[in-house]
Amino acid sequence: MATADSLVLVAINGSVADARAIDLAIVLAKRYHAEVTAIHVVEVPQELPLEAEMPAEVARGQAVLAAAEEVAQQYGRDLEVELLQARAAGPALVDEAIERRASLIVLGTVLRPRLGERSFGRMTVLYVMKNAPCEVVLVRLPPTDD
Repeated sequence: MATADSLVLVAINGSVADARAIDLAIVLAKRYHAEVTAIHVVEVPQELPLEAEMPAEVARGQAVLAAAEEVAQQYGRDLEVELLQARAAGPALVDEAIERRASLIVLGTVLRPRLGERSFGRMTVLYVMKNAPCEVVLVRLPPTDD
């Protein structure tokens, strides 16, 4: 787990699981005297250049990060936030964890029914679980019907 002077990355995407993931990241960071950085990834479709202007998506990401900062303030904690633009969230999160030498990644997810089955939806969680260079904590909220 994280040690003193380490970093906890918390991946957020605007879902209902964000607040719980931030909550857990802050609790763990307090325990281990670690910093916390919330990361939101704007995924750029393949048909666009990676540096494409995506004002609506960037504005949504900034709103998601602002909400994360509000959750952290409830704990009296400062939260560094980072908005990334990448092809896929999973590889971007793993790359950030490597670059920043993160000790822990916290991800939140909700199981959603999909074609009669329960699914994590996108592949971000599976990619991070398989490729992260550090520990990963998954916060899975109860299934929803939406």
